[in-house]
Amino acid sequence: MSVSQHLLSAVFSDDTPTYRFPSEPDPGDSVTIRLRTAKGSAGRVILLLDHLSTGALMTRTGGDDYFDIFESGIVCGHEEVRYRFLIETADGPKIMYDKSGARVDDSEDPAYNSAFSFRFIPGFHVPAWSKGALQYQIFTDRFCNGDVTDNEYYYTIGHAKHVDNWDALPTDTDIRSFYGGDLQGIIDKLDYLQGLGVQVLYLNPIFVSPSSHKYDTQDYDHIDPHFGVITDDVDHAMQLWEKHNGYASRYIRRVTSMENLEKSDALFAHLCDELHRRGMRIILDGVFNHCGSFNKWMDHEGIYLGKAGFQPGAFQSSHSPYRSYFKFNDS
Repeated sequence: MSVSQHLLSAVFSDDTPTYRFPSEPDPGDSVTIRLRTAKGSAGRVILLLDHLSTGALMTRTGGDDYFDIFESGIVCGHEEVRYRFLIETADGPKIMYDKSGARVDDSEDPAYNSAFSFRFIPGFHVPAWSKGALQYQIFTDRFCNGDVTDNEYYYTIGHAKHVDNWDALPTDTDIRSFYGGDLQGIIDKLDYLQGLGVQVLYLNPIFVSPSSHKYDTQDYDHIDPHFGVITDDVDHAMQLWEKHNGYASRYIRRVTSMENLEKSDALFAHLCDELHRRGMRIILDGVFNHCGSFNKWMDHEGIYLGKAGFQPGAFQSSHSPYRSYFKFNDS
């Protein structure tokens, strides 16, 4: 049996206090959860609790000429609460609703991806200082200053490029084009930022990575020296025909030298100190659910191969301590 788009589009709930309150409960608190449906369309509404593998019948508590409102209360324990909704329509078909939206549920035992469940953690509270704070997001490479040079390494079918003209339009390979922003540039502008009334800086990723956006993390343990400090360096540029980063001696020196890494970490600590001295805060964009081929645990590029203090990467050795982090095909 089919369900009209009108009935599907009328179903709604979200994480706001209108549909779940209190929004930040503690263990032992009672939480009310609500769902909206089209007027007169629902026979029964069941709140499915994934973490308990059970459900609770919801009660109609209000509505208007167009919608009905159902709600149910649960008492929080200490574990994460995950939930979704099952609507038995007056005409028979069932509707499942979660963060992916409303859809007809026509299977007896459907496979379900819990990533789409609504969820909250009892006892978790958003820091009070972040509520209403004026935040300023910085894409570090495009802010002020910098250190990447032309042809320093090979990345995404081309060599790294330094851009002197900050008014130049971005290209389709802009992730390996560097305009020169760095942490010192941010430090130099703190008085300006504070003068704007900024209370919190939000930085796009700043850990070692070959891209300008740095969402393909190479080394989670250190700040990228291109954003920090480079005192241990060599004068080298790859030839245009060189496409393997075993030839990228300048890049390898810059991102594996503990002198550069430790000084870059110290510069970041100085940035944090300067912010805190002004009563300001900092948030870092962390990318922990994926990495790039340059990542030192993978080391597809061989950047860390044979370097003192670094374990062999999973691509370089089947005996690597990081081998289980990745999946390889038979070849």
